[in-house]
Amino acid sequence: MRRITWALAPIVGAFSFGIPPATSAAAPCWKTVIADWSNDGSIDGSYSAQCYRQAMQNAPTDLRIYSSLEEDLQRALAAHSSRRLAGVHPRAATVTPAALDPTGSASSFSFLVALIGGLAGFLAVCSLAAVLIRRRRLR
Repeated sequence: MRRITWALAPIVGAFSFGIPPATSAAAPCWKTVIADWSNDGSIDGSYSAQCYRQAMQNAPTDLRIYSSLEEDLQRALAAHSSRRLAGVHPRAATVTPAALDPTGSASSFSFLVALIGGLAGFLAVCSLAAVLIRRRRLR
């Protein structure tokens, strides 16, 4: 039993300190459109019609009911379609949620989550070590 417990301690330590959380690839375009709208209540970037349609389908219910998101998305889709029919093709903006937030709070948030997770793992390893030391002294 002691060997198994001591063998698990380095594994727990490695998971709590050395392994960063898995991150997903680029956000879907509909999330980028909603993030753009959430920034200041207007859609500033230029996105494909498919992105606007997906944003309308995937918009959270509370934003649909209590805000003008749905109307703004329909207006942006209509403007996009009219520009396309007129032959004007604006360059599609590659706007990411991180680019919408110049303060960098998204990266600060992920750093804080990693830091708190690391501290929680460290405390778990310390408490496991304390329990094991106490058991050893009692025998």
